Amino acid sequence: MIPRKLLRGDKFTSLYDLWNQMIDHLYEIRPVAGSGIQIQRMPAGMRFSATARGGSSGSGGSFGDLGPFAVTLEENAETKKQTVKMHNSASDGEIAGLVTIGSSRFEIKNQEWAPAAGIVFCDITCNAESGEYQVLFSLAEKLPETTDEKRYILRLAEVTCDKDQKTYSVAQIRAVGDIEVLGRWVK
Repeated sequence: MIPRKLLRGDKFTSLYDLWNQMIDHLYEIRPVAGSGIQIQRMPAGMRFSATARGGSSGSGGSFGDLGPFAVTLEENAETKKQTVKMHNSASDGEIAGLVTIGSSRFEIKNQEWAPAAGIVFCDITCNAESGEYQVLFSLAEKLPETTDEKRYILRLAEVTCDKDQKTYSVAQIRAVGDIEVLGRWVK
């Protein structure tokens, strides 16, 4: 609630109470980012970005961009059931995107999973003996635990379930785009 204005004849000590009420009010109206909302604080002010959501399915991702490795909630044309789909949202092709690891490049096909609450992630491992890379994408309840220095795990999106409404929604964690891995174990 906005504090009252200062009135002529108010005692000087009431200024402290009104000032503190004003500070409390400003803290209450502070913008907070939520699902699909991004806030950037800059010297000239704040910039708000919102993701358009598609219908009641909860599809769509944060950042509002189109491109490789977008994770969305889609309805399968054949089965009429919802699926979590990783694809290039800027095209209708079969390639979800490119993964570049040092001088190696992999084309990753579109992938679909049955909806489940969890995390969509990329899991890259390097075989120490052969030097070959293995690139996998998964939807799992939680990220795998690892201490392997030659393993790279990248979160792409999070799938949540509203148990009351029995609906799923997808939030893009990583901005869409091709994936590039650089580092000391990369050849």
